Amino acid sequence: MEEAVADKMFEEALAAVGDDADWADIDRAKTWQELDEQTFLGEYCWVVFASGFKVAVVEKHFGELQEVFKQFEPDAVGRMGHVPLEALPIRHEGKARGFLEGAKLIHKTGWSDFKTRLEDAAARDVEEGIDALTVLPYIKGVTKYHLAKNIGLADVAKPDVHLMWCKEHCAAESVDELVAYLASKYQMSKHKVDAVLWQWRAKP
Repeated sequence: MEEAVADKMFEEALAAVGDDADWADIDRAKTWQELDEQTFLGEYCWVVFASGFKVAVVEKHFGELQEVFKQFEPDAVGRMGHVPLEALPIRHEGKARGFLEGAKLIHKTGWSDFKTRLEDAAARDVEEGIDALTVLPYIKGVTKYHLAKNIGLADVAKPDVHLMWCKEHCAAESVDELVAYLASKYQMSKHKVDAVLWQWRAKP
């Protein structure tokens, strides 16, 4: 990896982003400890619908998605027999049905048991914990990292198109190599490094 190129790139990103990535300054352990089922469902829904869509579209319509999915209240979502497609603000039937299927799976398993499975897997190996999320529909390659970092399960970056561009620009072997280097040098979490680079590359 070309560290000098990585340093220059990140300093340019920091200058351009300013405080816009401060939302990523989270206490990962506390976020995970306090995570409840309703909050998890909100994060899960966000990740499912954000994949492949511009974030501005999801931000604009997320309140309406909350309404469709009963404010992510677990018992209410668990009782939903189907997705009212006519009410969807983002017309992606597959994502809506996939999210509902995943939400019902969690509710049937029991939140405590589901969370414990993730925690135990992550304690054995971080990647194993992240992979444990893939039992949920629409959570796989990139989205498993997106969800894992948002819920505080692991301090990781998501290897999306923006981070992949950064990796190639710096001749890094992987997104994780680049992000781990920057996190160590600039004394911030991988989550925050991801946020800075994403804001820099994704925002107009």
